[in-house]
Amino acid sequence: LPSTTDPAINGRWSSWGQFRAVMHEEVAGWLPT
Repeated sequence: LPSTTDPAINGRWSSWGQFRAVMHEEVAGWLPT
């Protein structure tokens, strides 16, 4: 992923970061621990 030090890049990837966070939580729900 690109560096998040650039506000423009950080804003562009913020939604992607949130998407990955949600997917991680959903995957963690059905993956064996």
